[in-house]
Amino acid sequence: MSDEFEARYGDTMRRIRSGHSVAVTLDRVETAIRGRGLKFFGRHDHAAAAREYGLELPPTTVFVFGNPTLGTPSMLEVREYAIEAPPRGLVYEDDAGDVWIAWNTAEYLFGIVYPRHGLEMPRDVWAAFNDVVREACEEAAG
Repeated sequence: MSDEFEARYGDTMRRIRSGHSVAVTLDRVETAIRGRGLKFFGRHDHAAAAREYGLELPPTTVFVFGNPTLGTPSMLEVREYAIEAPPRGLVYEDDAGDVWIAWNTAEYLFGIVYPRHGLEMPRDVWAAFNDVVREACEEAAG
């Protein structure tokens, strides 16, 4: 992780370099997420949207995933939480042509987003979330 990235995001976001193209990395992320029993909700291709408006953006695609057994009870408790759920990750190509996978950590989701809505998540879930997402992204990047 670069010093600039670390300074900007601290422990709220992680990223790793992928050894594959954006398209292949996204397919691998989806497979790795599903393989861990999580729900893969979909992709949002920002570069494609930019092209529709005559703008250029290098490949930049958000992926949306989660565990409805965790998220749904939170949405039932505070419906407005749904505007920030499910969790997201990002696969993008930087200006040097390197492909990266980035994702929000439990420290962001459960330490910033949840408290914003008056919600709490047990600490053991934080660790499990971080582990499963990191493992899926490492598998996808390899």
